[in-house]
Amino acid sequence: MMNDTQKKILAYIRRYEKRKGIVPTQREIAKAVGRSVSTVNEALAGLQAQGKIERQNNRSANTGKGRTIILPGAGESSRRIDL
Repeated sequence: MMNDTQKKILAYIRRYEKRKGIVPTQREIAKAVGRSVSTVNEALAGLQAQGKIERQNNRSANTGKGRTIILPGAGESSRRIDL
């Protein structure tokens, strides 16, 4: 079961993805829901454990970026964000 923070985060991610075609960064999420980045990271881990989102760590040796958040049912354009 999702807690209030997880619900707010998931709703924000869905709205953002629908509006911009990509998912937001953890910093954008934190600012939008009024929580710290570490709290957002914990909430995302919980959402992942519940199957609400998928996260993959695809770090590139060149950029050091590449964490991916996937929303089930979202288009390919929303699959990759650099955090």
